[in-house]
Parts: sequence; structure tokens; C-alpha cells
Amino acid sequence: MGINAKILSIQQEVNVEKTGFDERQEYYYFKADDVLNAVRKQLNAKGIVTRSRILRWEQENFYDTNGRGRPRTTAEVEVVYVDAESGEEFVTSALATGSDVGGDKGPRKLATQAKKISLLDTFLIGENSDRFDSDNDPEQPAVNMTEPVDPSAGLNDLTAKVGEMIRDESPVDGPMVNAVGTRLAAELGVSGDQKEWKRDVRVMAALVKALENGEAE
Repeated sequence: MGINAKILSIQQEVNVEKTGFDERQEYYYFKADDVLNAVRKQLNAKGIVTRSRILRWEQENFYDTNGRGRPRTTAEVEVVYVDAESGEEFVTSALATGSDVGGDKGPRKLATQAKKISLLDTFLIGENSDRFDSDNDPEQPAVNMTEPVDPSAGLNDLTAKVGEMIRDESPVDGPMVNAVGTRLAAELGVSGDQKEWKRDVRVMAALVKALENGEAE
């Protein structure tokens, strides 16, 4: 049996269970491990090994709404399926992206996504394909997301939220806010100076969450 026949055989036999669930958009999806584990059993049974290499890649610097750097790596990855007995190859490629605050996990996310995409495409494993069918999508204007977002926008909202908590009839008051904020600043490695941490989006976001959860000093 040649490599093409083995690929066809796996397409006919592989069965993947969806265990991922997106609570925001309410749909089930294949986790990378779901796909990798199911297909690996078939590849092992058919005597097929895989290897991959990056054909081209680029990295762009993006910023989230809090002004934090979130580099995005995009790459075309070649994934090759090799018959262990004959050496015959079945070559595929996948375009994948990986993004992470700080960028340290971006390349790993990219590699995982590329392998998952290749397996889904090669073995015709459908994953909510209609969600990616753009035939009926209206044209949307392009938005430049490469420029840093002013972190003061999110910061102003957080500061206003804290002010509302103090003004409301609640146990939250100025001394409590300062005490909790100073503690959180220390935990996040930010200066304990109130003027400093009150300008830090991370501290203020953690402060709002702590106060909403009823945490005191």
C-alpha cells in the first residue's frame, strides 16, 4: 500500500471527538490534543511518521487594549507524512499564527496550530467549516491594529469604576482602595507609590476585580 492509499485509509477510518467548548460563542471544537491523539494512532498503525519545517515566517508587533505588547508570529509550515517502509512522502503545508502577551509562547502556539491545521486538512476532519466560509460575509473596512493603543483609555474606565465603588453605599472607601492597591502593586512588581500604581493598568484591573470580589487588605 502506497502513501496515498494509506492517507486515504486514515481519512476513512479516523474519528475525532470534540472536547473543546467556546462559552462565549457557544460551539464545540476540536482541541489540538483531540486531533493529535486520534490521528497518531492511525499513523502508527499505518507506519507513517511526520516531520515539519518552517518555510517562511514573519513577526509583527501588536498591542492589546491595555497597551501591552502582543507580538504575532505568522509562518508557513511544511508538514510531511513519510511511509516508514518505502520512504515515500506526502507533502502538505499550513499557514498558522501564534500570539501571546510578551511573545514567549507565540512560536509554540504557532507550531501547535500548524500541526492541527495540517491534520484537519489532510484527513478531511471537519471543524465547524461553515464558520470559515466567507461567501456571505459583508466587506469590512480594514483596521490598522499595529499602532499602540493608548492605555489611558482602559485606565480611565478602571479609575472611574473604582470611584463609583467608593461613592456607592458599599464598604469600599479610600483607605481600603489604597491598601489593596498597594498590596497588589507589590505582588505585580510595581512601585508601591500610589501615584505610580494608579497609572498601571494591570494593578488597576486587579484592584477592580479584588474590590468586586469583596477582598479587603
